Amino acid sequence: MEDYAVLRVIGEGSFGRALLVRQESSHRVFAMKEIRLPKVTMFHTFSLQILNWFTQMCLGVNHIHKKRVLHRDIKSKNVFLTSSGTLKLGDFGSARLLSNPMAFACTYVGTPYYVPPEIWENLPYNNKSDIWSLGCILYELCTLKHPFQANSWKNLILKICQGTVRPLPSHYSYELHFLVKQMFKRSPSQRPSATTLLSRGALSRLVHKCLPLETITEYGQQILDETKVREHNKPRKKDRGRKPGMVAHAFNPSIWEAEVGGLP
Repeated sequence: MEDYAVLRVIGEGSFGRALLVRQESSHRVFAMKEIRLPKVTMFHTFSLQILNWFTQMCLGVNHIHKKRVLHRDIKSKNVFLTSSGTLKLGDFGSARLLSNPMAFACTYVGTPYYVPPEIWENLPYNNKSDIWSLGCILYELCTLKHPFQANSWKNLILKICQGTVRPLPSHYSYELHFLVKQMFKRSPSQRPSATTLLSRGALSRLVHKCLPLETITEYGQQILDETKVREHNKPRKKDRGRKPGMVAHAFNPSIWEAEVGGLP
């Protein structure tokens, strides 16, 4: 709207109004429709945009983790938005290739605001360090602020190691609150993997919109493989409330947290 000047209102209805405007750069006159959106509608659209972007980021992180690559410098400045609305995970100058899926790394380079507590405590780390950093970006998308802020590096590190972060604003969904809470678990083993994040709730419903058709089958196989590992590691329990062959797709925090807790 910076290039347009409103000349006058030429029509008005219950959902908006029509304006006569002049484009300053060309001095041409246009009719423009202005639609009034309720705040709830605007917020819902904003939340969906956050989930769409976050799903794409998780897909990128999931891809490199399946290749045994740790990014080690995931931050908002290293996530690039194309003109078509597609997100790209970039700047792999600090990336590290693990020798095997269960291996740990010991040296770390990254941006302090996004560094997980195990790094500050000089502990070996794995791909769950990237999940913590991903959680920092999700928090930023929702609040436009860093989750951990302090007036000195010492106090910043202390806050990160304590794992205390202010909750998201109350108008965000319970699922978003729960996602942030799980990604900021102090123990890396309790954080969800990228595959787990993508297989639950709203993110699972957005995956097919973000992936080309030829890769959806491959991604689906990754979900099945990780699910089999979790099921193998969990104690056997009889589920009398579900019929054979049925799959639960609804967001269930207790089930989700139990499955996350069983990951390596």
